[in-house]
Amino acid sequence: AARRQHRDAYADLRAHLADDAFRLLVLDLALAASCAPWDAAEGAEPRGLARFAAVALTRQWRRLLAPGRNLDGLAEARLHEIRIEAKRMRYAAELFAPLFPRRESARLMARLKTVQDLLGHLNDGATARSLMARLGGTGQGFAGGAVHGFVAAAGGAQRPGIEEAWRRLRKAPVFWT
Repeated sequence: AARRQHRDAYADLRAHLADDAFRLLVLDLALAASCAPWDAAEGAEPRGLARFAAVALTRQWRRLLAPGRNLDGLAEARLHEIRIEAKRMRYAAELFAPLFPRRESARLMARLKTVQDLLGHLNDGATARSLMARLGGTGQGFAGGAVHGFVAAAGGAQRPGIEEAWRRLRKAPVFWT
């Protein structure tokens, strides 16, 4: 059952990549890369790339920290959303990091990676439960119970580490200010 789902997922991916909409997306991205969206409109004072980066990074930083000081008690689905925001923040930080001092950017990105990894491990458990459920009867019985038990134990063990990593991330100085 898992092999069949794996095959079906790759068939869907191949179809998506062959679609005209995906080709247009690739062309749009190539065009966007060749433009300079950080430049001001014609006749206005240019803002500069570093200023554009600081505004974009600050916006994403606020989105990431929106859940507040404590993640304890949040549902796994909400923690997965935070993981996605951490991933977006890290990608943006990696993109703009060369514009700023290396030491500060490296420190923040290491903390982002830690939060992202810990939340990813927690999400792996939720994904495993979902996959086992999709397998139907095949995902039940002793093997299904073993997977569910392992996932529950691993998820519970991740929570304290997530809290500590989140606290350290929130205290991290940002490198773009």
